[in-house]
Amino acid sequence: MGWSWWLPALVAGHASAAGFDCARAGTRVERMICAQPALSALDGELAKAYEAARRSGRHPGLLAQQRAWLADVRDRCTDAACLRAAYTTRIAALRGGERPCEVSEAQLIGAWRGIDGTDPEEFELSHERTKRVFTSWRNHRLDMMGVWTYQGCRLHIAHISQPALGYDFHAVSRKDGKLTLRDGGGATYVYTAAKP
Repeated sequence: MGWSWWLPALVAGHASAAGFDCARAGTRVERMICAQPALSALDGELAKAYEAARRSGRHPGLLAQQRAWLADVRDRCTDAACLRAAYTTRIAALRGGERPCEVSEAQLIGAWRGIDGTDPEEFELSHERTKRVFTSWRNHRLDMMGVWTYQGCRLHIAHISQPALGYDFHAVSRKDGKLTLRDGGGATYVYTAAKP
């Protein structure tokens, strides 16, 4: 008997760690989650935090928020580091431990010039009717045009013709005419308001 009794239990335990059935993983992100035990465990933890938040009634519109998070945050991740950060932030938000975002969407709108080697060097965020437009410049030449979304301090920028090509930043602060952003790798970028 030896090993034979616990191996199926171990495999079943690993397979069910995710908050969804890994046998039915249909997307690239779901397969990535199921293939990595740490991500699978985070997904299981998220499922528990979501259920607790749902039962508490503290989060009005929770189902819509969760669907938006899945589509706009989790499913846009291309690697494990992005998924870990996304899950950690979402779990904290569901548990009520998320600090309120200090930067409003209105504070992002405008032209920005980087200080000391930022990427992009210069950019502008505008809100035109129903479309949020992102434009960046490098060496004073047009670099990229795209669209942007902002939710829970997360600024997502997508290339206008290739939406899968995008960038994510966390808006850290907006004070004294400066905007501080942090990317998924922890690099910090400081911008000053640029004159039009």
